[in-house]
Amino acid sequence: MLAVGPPCFAPLAFLKLAAGVPIGYGYFEKHALGAEIVQTIALTFAMPMFGLGCVFLTVAVCAILQKARSMSFHLTWYGIVFPNVGVLSVLSLIAKQIPSDPLIWVFTAGTGILVTLWLFITCSHLQAIWKHSEYLW
Repeated sequence: MLAVGPPCFAPLAFLKLAAGVPIGYGYFEKHALGAEIVQTIALTFAMPMFGLGCVFLTVAVCAILQKARSMSFHLTWYGIVFPNVGVLSVLSLIAKQIPSDPLIWVFTAGTGILVTLWLFITCSHLQAIWKHSEYLW
């Protein structure tokens, strides 16, 4: 399984920290433009890392789709859903900071897909419990 989460949780942290810079305190009290510069630098570093996360996500999705028919339920399926929350979270922050309506629509569609996938995995989990599957233990 590819690590999709780390390349996206790091830029998420950059953007959140940059957004939380106190404008009227310390260094940023005297240099009000400094907060905008920090936010721009955070966005500059976040976008390539987000792109790397998208490449990893694409490779992971292609690999899963190739073998989807032969896969039986296992608890590791939750690992497909939760790291991708970082991809969508950083996408929403980038879309707000740029601002970009198409990115917001991609975020909305991705959230819908992720929720649907989570519901499918949860239903598969409940079905495995009902059938006393060996993959649960």
